[in-house]
Amino acid sequence: MLVAESQVDGRERALVECAAPSLFPPHVSCVAVRFPASPPASALAVLPRELADARPERQAAYLAGRHCAVRALDALGLPPFAPPYDGPNRPPVWPAAAVGSITHTGSYAAAAVARAENAVAIGLDAEGLVSDRRARGVATLVAHHEEMDVARRAGLSLGEALTVLFSIKEAAFKCVYPIGRTYFGYLDAKVECPARRRGSGAGGTASD
Repeated sequence: MLVAESQVDGRERALVECAAPSLFPPHVSCVAVRFPASPPASALAVLPRELADARPERQAAYLAGRHCAVRALDALGLPPFAPPYDGPNRPPVWPAAAVGSITHTGSYAAAAVARAENAVAIGLDAEGLVSDRRARGVATLVAHHEEMDVARRAGLSLGEALTVLFSIKEAAFKCVYPIGRTYFGYLDAKVECPARRRGSGAGGTASD
């Protein structure tokens, strides 16, 4: 998901709901917010003690993502629940009746949730646009040459192409990992036909 940078008034500590990405089928509830640089006072979540000494921006991102998760669960008629913190590189732990995914970048956070009876897993990812200069330095660590060629032929700049491919693979990992609990690298996954979608992004569900 490509997310344009926006200004959030640093004096405010409120979350501002914004349009959620239309990436999923109707049975998936998706909520998105813009959040301030300091921990938002209106978040429907509690900061875990593991993040008590984290930077304010990290705390704000955590609370905003969990707030989106609570709102998305509520939209499905499921009890309010903020997935607990389970370490910096671990996926959120969802209630047994739900599957979901949380993402945040810059001042943007979103969560996508479905009932477990309708999906096995969900992957959602948002990324700020990578510059062409940075993309030239890291492209071979993220994408195969064929992937980049297809994305460039679709009209994407170098930075856009790498950002889209990176985001798709992040979303794929978030979707697959809860099922098999297996890590894989960016070059272990291959995107055959990324589409040009400015301001939209990467997301998917796995079902039976």
